[in-house]
Amino acid sequence: MEKGKFQIIGLQACFWVTLIPILLIVSPAHSHVVRRDAVNKLCGDDRLYFKETRKCYPANWKGPCGELMVLEPSDKDKNIGECNCEVPDRSTYCPQRPKVFWEKESRCYYIYDQV
Repeated sequence: MEKGKFQIIGLQACFWVTLIPILLIVSPAHSHVVRRDAVNKLCGDDRLYFKETRKCYPANWKGPCGELMVLEPSDKDKNIGECNCEVPDRSTYCPQRPKVFWEKESRCYYIYDQV
C-alpha cells in the first residue's frame, strides 16, 4: 500500500511541475500577441510607434522618415511604423515617376534623378 501511495504522489508532483510552466507561458498576462483589430496600445488609434526615436507619429505621414518617404504600418506588427517610399494615390490624374530607396542616405529619390 505504501508503494502505491508514493507512486500517486510522484505522478501528482510531475503533473504540477509540467502544468505550472505551461500556464505561465499561455497566460494572457504574459502574451505579446496583439490582435490586428485591437486599438494600438502603444500610441493610440491613428499613430504608429517608431523604434528608432521611441516616439509615436501619425500613420501615413512623413514623421521621422527621410525625403519622399512616409511612415506606414509594418507588415509584422501594425502598431509599429516603418519608413517606405511614398506611393502616389492611384486616383490622381497625373502619374508620377516611381521612387527608389537609397539606403546610404536613408531616403527615397525619383527614378532617373542624379545624385
